[in-house]
Amino acid sequence: MPISRRLSVLVPLVAATVASAADTSLQFHGFASQGYIRSGGDKYEDNGAFGRDTNRGSFEFNEIALNALANPVDRLRIGIQIISYDLGKVGNNQPQLDWGFGEYQVPIAWEDLRVSFVAGRFKTGHAFYNDYRDLDMTRTAVFLPSPTYSATFRDFFLASNGGQLNASLDLHAAGSVDVSGFIGTQNVDESRGPLADTFRQGLDQEVNVGPIPFIPGGPGATMNLQVKTQFDRWDSFTIDRMSGGNLTWNTPLDGLRIKGSSLYAQHMRAVGKFNSITKTTITTPGGSTVSYQPAFETVTTDIDKWFDITAGVEYQIGDLTLATEGTWQHFTGTSVAGTQTVELTSRNAGGYVSATYQLSSLPGAWSRLSVYGSGSYLRASSLVDDESFSYDRGGAVALRYDVTDHFLVKGQFDRTRDTDTTGDTTYGSMFSLKTTFDF
Repeated sequence: MPISRRLSVLVPLVAATVASAADTSLQFHGFASQGYIRSGGDKYEDNGAFGRDTNRGSFEFNEIALNALANPVDRLRIGIQIISYDLGKVGNNQPQLDWGFGEYQVPIAWEDLRVSFVAGRFKTGHAFYNDYRDLDMTRTAVFLPSPTYSATFRDFFLASNGGQLNASLDLHAAGSVDVSGFIGTQNVDESRGPLADTFRQGLDQEVNVGPIPFIPGGPGATMNLQVKTQFDRWDSFTIDRMSGGNLTWNTPLDGLRIKGSSLYAQHMRAVGKFNSITKTTITTPGGSTVSYQPAFETVTTDIDKWFDITAGVEYQIGDLTLATEGTWQHFTGTSVAGTQTVELTSRNAGGYVSATYQLSSLPGAWSRLSVYGSGSYLRASSLVDDESFSYDRGGAVALRYDVTDHFLVKGQFDRTRDTDTTGDTTYGSMFSLKTTFDF
């Protein structure tokens, strides 16, 4: 659908939300940002980390959003956000519903306990900063640490569709606890997006077999097979169910909080087509003959169970914020391509440590400085007797300057080093610059 037609449908939804709310309870906000990315090293060549070669620089990095929050009646809060963003191959400035929900505060006689029920498309609250990753002005970094906050999988981790139950309990001398749990599903686009691209990995390949003896051709006859497969399209992409929850302990020590969260997806199923071309070359003493056999094959990939578990600690002391989080991911499933069935297993562990210092008390200085280091380990295996390992290490430094209360500029430099099973190492560096306006 063209952008103009999408806006003609989505913008009235926001307007309707605004019109239905009382003026005294209405909150109406928005933001727009434009960025620039320039990278260096093998990691960012060809399709790179964002589906583009950013080594020559790219302006495919922007966001614009409009949101409204209102309390039309007692105990009821409604909200909606329409967003359009572009990050290389992801987003492509297609306006979409980022989140839209209704939240009802359940009346509880016990004053230390608050309970609410949420329905619609809501933020899952996974990890420390996913709830705020759509609000650029809430952080110093241009890009959050990738082991926990994948930039290309933003939509998948930010929100979900279904129902959510939230509870907050005041523990008095022991601090307080916030608990949340949800069940639902996820928006998936089979025509584009990082999830669809991830599922197609391994379908584009070329295998050469030969020379092997070819008896019908007589002595000295050989046969070479060259099989080339190329992904064509996904016909359907579904997730049966997605659920998760999180628990945050706001400790008695001022500024210290501890959080654990999990996401679970069941039957992430993709069905599509790939083109298989077999080139047969038969060589005999009398010469060579070549034949081609093209065929369209069906591929069905079913990730039966997928888990993501994250735990972390954050401590704010004065102008300094220290944080660390560790993430563990695991999935199992099967992939059927033509007549071949492959059992899939993957385990991924990673984490980061970060420090952010606010310098706003220094007139004319950079208002915030952020530094973080990250690392991850990936292990993938299958029953076709291959196994791969990779180790990723990286670090970043970011600076942010608030020109006014509603206009900021930030820059970040990232350096990464990836090592695979064979010991081959890939290096990458990236500079990103971003400016954001909000109201």
